[in-house]
Amino acid sequence: MLFSKQAARNHGRRLAIRRPFRAGRLAAPYTLADRPNGLHHVPAPPNAPAARRPTEIPKTERRRPVQRKTPPTPVVRCLSGPDLELLERAAVRRGVRDTLIVHLLSRLGLRVGELCGLRMDDAYDLTTGAVLPFIHVRKESAKRGQPRDLPTPVAVRGLLTDYLQAYYKLNPAPTPTSPLFIGRKTRAAMQDRDIQRLVTKLGQVALRRRVWPHMLRHTFATSLIRSTDIHTVRTLLGHRRLESTGIYLHTDSERQRDALNRAFGDAANGDRKTH
Repeated sequence: MLFSKQAARNHGRRLAIRRPFRAGRLAAPYTLADRPNGLHHVPAPPNAPAARRPTEIPKTERRRPVQRKTPPTPVVRCLSGPDLELLERAAVRRGVRDTLIVHLLSRLGLRVGELCGLRMDDAYDLTTGAVLPFIHVRKESAKRGQPRDLPTPVAVRGLLTDYLQAYYKLNPAPTPTSPLFIGRKTRAAMQDRDIQRLVTKLGQVALRRRVWPHMLRHTFATSLIRSTDIHTVRTLLGHRRLESTGIYLHTDSERQRDALNRAFGDAANGDRKTH
């Protein structure tokens, strides 16, 4: 016996598949009537009765309704007062330059790009060596070209005085356009990545967790919104739209609600049980 039963069955299947092609059943040209647009079915053979062949099927358009999603409220991450104090202590151990950087981020709310774009004449009068009563944020480095002058707090002014003496050791002859923050080894202007690396390292040392520079800006804004009006906060942060400042109002409202829940939550639950 040359073929087994299984081989005979396989041979029979192959012949059954080829039989329609040998008979010429699919030799006729394929038309749109065999498979109209939008239909997924097996086309009828050319020699099928006309009643069974589709002629024209109306096409209906179905549009999905547009679902408008409400954008989520931005998450504002900031440091508590004790955490910020620990971060500043860690910066003090690294020197006056790093301490001044942390203070400008957390007490003036500067962005990283604005910090790196500061020049000597934005903080000092080099002709007299005096510290200016404000920090000037230039249009070139400000976000969306919003320049502003920020009043210098007393603590920041003292750091600027100490930093000028340390600066002269690295750059004995600074010009008004010299960068305010330079590297200790390179003597070149500090870049965004240098500030990012510095703040991240301070966070790991002081708090054992990740901290980034914009978190210090959020800390400044959240603290400020509790003591002054939103328009003043908007000016100090350099926001063009009031909606950008509104996220800090939302954060402060959440903290107030949490404080009320902690203070009166148990009492409220007890009242519900008694009634």
